[in-house]
Amino acid sequence: MKATVEIKGRRSNSNWVHGTVTVDDGSKFDFEAKVYDEPSQFGIETDRFPGGGNISKLGVHRTGDMYDPRVLSYDRGWDEEGETPDDSPIGKAKAEAIIDAIVYKLETIVDMNTTWAKRYDSMM
Repeated sequence: MKATVEIKGRRSNSNWVHGTVTVDDGSKFDFEAKVYDEPSQFGIETDRFPGGGNISKLGVHRTGDMYDPRVLSYDRGWDEEGETPDDSPIGKAKAEAIIDAIVYKLETIVDMNTTWAKRYDSMM
């Protein structure tokens, strides 16, 4: 299963990014992520950053329903309510595809220049 990410914007003068994820089965999700220039022990672990990545917070919910509970939630660790990729209400494969796509996209932005906020603003 694969997913693609479209970044819609960021909060002014902050490191919060929001966007949409489309999974190859046609389902869509909105997300918000807090992204830093450097990886941290509190960030989502990736192959590139096994000790913790540059995304310290991530919330994903189904597009079009802001009252829909989050299907994935990371806040310096996976939420204790069972919202880990293994226990996600959307299924492990879809959850992993969404996480992989978001992390790859946001790590790519961070790689482009010195600070991701300046890079992102120049891309808009």
